[in-house]
Amino acid sequence: MRKNFYEMLSQRDFDAQKEYSTLWNLFCVEKSYYNGYSSYSLAAWVDLKLFRNFPFRGSFTSLKEMMGEFGLHIHSAADVDKLFLFCELLAAVLPSTGAPYDTSLFNQKRTIFENIGYILEHTNHEMKKDPNGRQIIVEKNKSAILAAQLVPDTAVAFELIEYNHFAIKGHLPEKKRILADIANYIEPILKSKTLGNAGYKQLESDAGFVFNNFHIRHNNKEGAKAQDYIVALDSKELEEWYDKAYELAISVIIVNDYLSIGKDIKDVKEKYTWRT
Repeated sequence: MRKNFYEMLSQRDFDAQKEYSTLWNLFCVEKSYYNGYSSYSLAAWVDLKLFRNFPFRGSFTSLKEMMGEFGLHIHSAADVDKLFLFCELLAAVLPSTGAPYDTSLFNQKRTIFENIGYILEHTNHEMKKDPNGRQIIVEKNKSAILAAQLVPDTAVAFELIEYNHFAIKGHLPEKKRILADIANYIEPILKSKTLGNAGYKQLESDAGFVFNNFHIRHNNKEGAKAQDYIVALDSKELEEWYDKAYELAISVIIVNDYLSIGKDIKDVKEKYTWRT
């Protein structure tokens, strides 16, 4: 059966290199600013009007210099991670407020962010703000977002999101640091035995076991707390266990919140008469 235009569009193969080239053309090549004498690309306009005022520019004196430092060139071989890096840079240098966009510049910026939206949708990622208001790209994880919303500690809440950032995949020291912070947050929950007393004893036990024996809170590769199984793991296998520990922590946070809600439901059930 012949597919219609919209079906073909929805099934279009995702090509990171092509999406990178499209963004590059929109940002660095197409002319979108005219001052009566000359025309500029959006990138050239950012360099001219905004770049020196960005607090994150460090010692870079131009946008071109910064992009070059991070390997963002017109002919860059772009995998998904390079594409995400470019998207994060665009989100940083094209502020949503405070920039003197005229209609042409604004329309060009809007097109760029529409394309970024397409990229994120087709890779199951999304933009999230860190505690400083900076936009980062993380993998969509509804459970992680729910858990983060339940955590009053803003630093830990963000770390629950940050764990899914594309740049720390394969970066075990960073994952370990985040997991150690999350472990410290859930430790009082585990020690209270609230989960176990409510029928979640296995979850309580497994979470404590993994965080204490899988080279997260302690050095389990050498010394007095070394574990033979952990010593024998390669980096990929250890990262898989880190990801499992992360999912365990999310479960602890969500179940702990449910138990609080469940107690409220039990109380109201006992206090009032309910018709069936």
